[in-house]
Amino acid sequence: MESAVAWLEVELQEDRSSDGDGEMEAAWSWQVEEPAHGGDVGLANDERGGGGQQSSGSGDDAAQQSAGHKLQPWASNPRHISAILMRTHGLGRLERILDQHAPFLNERHVMIALSILPGIADRSRVSVLESDNSDAARPTTVPTPMEDELAARARRVRVLSLAGRLAQGFLRYLPQYGPRDVSAGVWALARLGAMPTGRWSRAVLAASARHMRAFEPRHLSSLLWGVASLGLNAPPAWTSAAMDAALRYARFGAAGSQAEAVSLWAISCILAAARRRSRTLVGGDDGDGDDDDSAEVGGAQPPASDSAWVRAYLDAAQPRLLAHEPRHLCMCLSALARLRVRPRSGFVEAALALLPPPRLRELSPGGTASVLWSLARLHYRPPRAWLIACLAEAEARLGEMSGKDMSMAVWALATLQAEPSQAWLRAFEAASLPRLVEFSPQGLSLTLWAVARLGFRPGALWMERAVGASRDTLPAFPPQALANVAWALTQLQYSPHPGWLAKLAQAAAHVATQGAPPQALSVLAVSLVKLCARGAAVAAAAGGISGSFTSAAAAARHQAAAAGLPRFVAALLPASLVILRRQARLAAAADAEAAAVAAARERRGRRRGGAGEPGGGGVPSSLAVDEAGDAVAAEAAAGAVAAAGFAPCELAGLMWAVAECTTARNAPSATWQSAAYATAAALAPTMGARSCAHVLYTVGRLPQLPGEERVVKAAADRVVWLLRHEIDSVSPQDVAGVLWVLAKLGCEPPADSLECLLGAAARLLPRSGHVEQAQALWAMSRMGVQPPPGYLPALTAASWPLLDRMPYCSLWTLLTCAARFSELGIYAPPEQWVVDVAAATARAAAGARNSLRVRAKMADGVLFALQELEYLPPGAEGEELWVEQQREWLLEAEELAGQGQQAQQQQLSQQDGFSLGLIACAPLLGALSALGTAWR
Repeated sequence: MESAVAWLEVELQEDRSSDGDGEMEAAWSWQVEEPAHGGDVGLANDERGGGGQQSSGSGDDAAQQSAGHKLQPWASNPRHISAILMRTHGLGRLERILDQHAPFLNERHVMIALSILPGIADRSRVSVLESDNSDAARPTTVPTPMEDELAARARRVRVLSLAGRLAQGFLRYLPQYGPRDVSAGVWALARLGAMPTGRWSRAVLAASARHMRAFEPRHLSSLLWGVASLGLNAPPAWTSAAMDAALRYARFGAAGSQAEAVSLWAISCILAAARRRSRTLVGGDDGDGDDDDSAEVGGAQPPASDSAWVRAYLDAAQPRLLAHEPRHLCMCLSALARLRVRPRSGFVEAALALLPPPRLRELSPGGTASVLWSLARLHYRPPRAWLIACLAEAEARLGEMSGKDMSMAVWALATLQAEPSQAWLRAFEAASLPRLVEFSPQGLSLTLWAVARLGFRPGALWMERAVGASRDTLPAFPPQALANVAWALTQLQYSPHPGWLAKLAQAAAHVATQGAPPQALSVLAVSLVKLCARGAAVAAAAGGISGSFTSAAAAARHQAAAAGLPRFVAALLPASLVILRRQARLAAAADAEAAAVAAARERRGRRRGGAGEPGGGGVPSSLAVDEAGDAVAAEAAAGAVAAAGFAPCELAGLMWAVAECTTARNAPSATWQSAAYATAAALAPTMGARSCAHVLYTVGRLPQLPGEERVVKAAADRVVWLLRHEIDSVSPQDVAGVLWVLAKLGCEPPADSLECLLGAAARLLPRSGHVEQAQALWAMSRMGVQPPPGYLPALTAASWPLLDRMPYCSLWTLLTCAARFSELGIYAPPEQWVVDVAAATARAAAGARNSLRVRAKMADGVLFALQELEYLPPGAEGEELWVEQQREWLLEAEELAGQGQQAQQQQLSQQDGFSLGLIACAPLLGALSALGTAWR
């Protein structure tokens, strides 16, 4: 306002001290002497205060019109209209004046009205229903909050309607305006929050480009602020010219400190908006916590030209920038963060020294959130004392923050890995609860992500409202926002309503077909699978599906189908195949290059051997150098492949999710498997142990494919390397998973690699859970290898306290493998351990919900294992649980036998009822007979 209409302030100052602006407007409207000249009067004449003299008479518009008076001929004088416009303070009066003098308005009048409208809109918040007379009776009743809200909306509609009319007039007279007027018009519309048309935007940008070198510094900053606030799509040539002009003024020191800060902030917004539009065209947005941009700070770096301009601007203006008020420093930090340009050393530190937490009170309620957000985007962790004091200031003003400010603040704390107290987080929960409906889709997703990242568990009401607030807006969520929400719910262990989950899967399927980025695809796939599995477990625990399905797997498949997961997978596979093919081609090129290097090395070795060198292959030191070079080349190739699509952890998560969703009907194509395996083999040198385990698990779950041995070897070798060099990064789950997959696939790793894996399983046994214990033991039994010395006694002792918590499948594994090692004479477990395992197995078998065939197969294994271990379950006078379990197995044997006879009568194949019946029935009956159980 100051830069656009400073010349109006002098004229208006006298009238602000007057009591009756209605009488003053009437006097100027009707009692002004007719000037000697009736032509257009320019801005210079208006500034000199022309317009005639005020008479001593009085009156008002309504009284004169009711008496039949008409506008005097001289009332159309431009100077007269300018004068009454400059003395207008009410929205209704401005509307009436523009309507009455519409035929006589010129470019000056439009400019004056547009310049004073923001101030009038701010002042008119006090009173909306304006009367024609300033001394009219005011309502005596106090309006309700609903009436206030409706009145505010009505006022907003009136302001925007008038702004639209003035914008069209501004466009009509645009060729006649100079640099100062163009700047003032753009600034005013931005202050009003208007939405100009595309034609208006293009015309104004073209006009301002012609005047770019003629703008004064403060007018240039007003123009840039208006263009950034209106979100105009500035062409690159326009932006470059504006950047050159702003840098020129900064180097000369011609702009004031406020203008320099505003210009830097505005140019950062314009450049960031252009970058977002370019990312949208190629499909993807990284999102970083601002209103237009995920989870983690990262994404594309700014172009070198942008970074160079920002650093040059800071070098020229830094002495003045650091002398700013807190709000200007906040704008500077925000500009740097928006462009992700890290300033030269010392700038951020100096800015924070000028922004101690007590001075943050001078900012608006969202100022603290903006500072925290800027620091997070700049990867700058402030001193702990400053951060603690800043959190205290933010907590005191949480109730005054908007939804956007709250989401920015909590996202910044999570990104900075701050540790706010539980009291602070509870205060945030209480302050944000009534505001959740105001959060934008991006703000809501970032808030959920940050809450999960901070390890905070909000109350059930907060979670219900947060998830409910996104129900109707899920289709509008960008890909990364959807991924944030899904990931956060899995981390918070929250089970949303199946209807909401179906909407999430539907929205995820849509973004997958629209070219979502690889990270979003991977996170969505993993999170949706986990949410569906958790939903099935919760429903089963509540009794919702316990009587409808014979197995937990069937219940999970039903939950996934109800949530629309198959539809998402159907969209995910072709979308990810496009990316995987691109990465597989790069991997093939890298392999070809590595093969060429190896061939050249072999030729050099043969030549050296022909020259008489012993061994013909070089000395051991050269071999070590070659191996180191190969490792470096493999990591470089893996980096290039990852940059073209899925990162290692993202690919591993995607493959695991696809494997979890795979059934006989929806297995991925051989093309997808080949591309995924080739990419995984190329990325293996940079994978973590968990990612390698997920890749191997996928290979074990999906249908066998020729050539899968390469990815199995690459992933297993990587885990072995990590065990030898970075053992702290490997968990018991990773080692047990790798052993399980190798055993399932029938692979025979090299002896040294297998010894490393078995030794790791023994060392990590104290940290292993029952699942890892069962997997590792089963793998050793399946591969026919002897466990490390002392492993089996240690496993017996470690599993003993966990027996009551083990599921049926883990107990079955313990019994059958113990029987196997006992049969081989390797180890005989203690008799009491066998007794306790048998009792736990009977209890677990009674509540098992597997299919009939699976239960019969597991019963067969349990009974033969107990026979091998020379343990006989108690009879009728013994434990009642075992007696009941034997009766249950006998009934199942009868049912299986009946299925087999029926299948035999219908001459079905062995893959149908005959296979389910007689083949599964015979071992079970044999095991029961061996234990002395009577067959009826």
